[in-house]
Amino acid sequence: MTHLNSGNYQFKLICDEKIIYHHYLKNISMKKFLFILMLFSVVEAKSASEPVISDQQMLVNLMVMQGNAETLVDGMRMRYNTNYLTATTDDIIKMNNPTDRICSWRENKELIVEKRPWIIQYDTTFLRLTNLYNINYRMKFYTINFIQSTLVAFLQDNWKRESRLLMLNGDTTNIDFNVTSDPASYASNRFKIVFINIAILPIDFKYINAYQQADNVTVQWGVANQTTANNYTIQRSSDGINFTNIGIQQYNTNDVYSWLDTTPLVGDNFYRVYTENTYSNIVRVTVLKHKPRLNIYPNPIIAEVVKLQFLDFDKGSYNLTIINNSGQVVHEEVVLCPSNNFIKSINVRDITRGHYYVLISNKVVQSFIKN
Repeated sequence: MTHLNSGNYQFKLICDEKIIYHHYLKNISMKKFLFILMLFSVVEAKSASEPVISDQQMLVNLMVMQGNAETLVDGMRMRYNTNYLTATTDDIIKMNNPTDRICSWRENKELIVEKRPWIIQYDTTFLRLTNLYNINYRMKFYTINFIQSTLVAFLQDNWKRESRLLMLNGDTTNIDFNVTSDPASYASNRFKIVFINIAILPIDFKYINAYQQADNVTVQWGVANQTTANNYTIQRSSDGINFTNIGIQQYNTNDVYSWLDTTPLVGDNFYRVYTENTYSNIVRVTVLKHKPRLNIYPNPIIAEVVKLQFLDFDKGSYNLTIINNSGQVVHEEVVLCPSNNFIKSINVRDITRGHYYVLISNKVVQSFIKN
């Protein structure tokens, strides 16, 4: 090994279990040995002047499982320090090794060492696993100098839709997983690590209600433990499963909020509110479609013009027919209804006195009298 910068170098931090490490190396060629050594030296090499003592660190090893036997194939780490930036300015880019790979993913970069500021309330590390095979794997998580004692961490599995608690006290957490023919099982974004600072109480939704008001739906909710950073996203679904964002409500100091949905769906509307990684309960409002109505005025008719008000008709063309008591057609035309509240004026000067019926597309809707 030549051309190394001066300093102290060690490999045991990411490969703390030396027996497994040595077992992995003893049966490979010198060319592959040098290649793997190069990969791990990028992760582990540190100079004596680097402020490691003040860093909180989490290390992740990717292992191939054969029965109960582990074989180390790759690794990465996250480092947290008040001097580090949120941007990936000082982070270390992952090298493109051709087999089983694990790294973090931020700003469209693959990182073998991700440097982050200390965790204030929430933080997420997006793991990126690629070049996996249809075999059994294990991820080994352990920490160094994790002094933020109020933090908890979870590994979220998007394929199995489950979360596992990760130990932050230096103990090793083993997470076994497998890869199958299901594309979601080997999706590169299958896993992520979510940190929560429990010293800062998560927001608490005390209640959520929703009810129909005329053609609108009002959504109301109350909260506790909110901060000035809390904005609330209102989400709606037609099936209670797939939600979309339909509005944002800004923070206020009253802990009570209300939002008006002016375009609810006909039928079931499921609502929930989201903020700071927290969801409210789901409430449902069923909006029934109004039956079409036709209002005629004035009635009885004493002038030459009658007005027909189309309420809650679907947009489109309708056949309008006026017949007398004998069933004779005295007026007909095609009416284009452009909205659900439309007024049509008809000249009835040539219609004699009597009782008449108005048909809309051959359905008796209303009657009127002309004096």
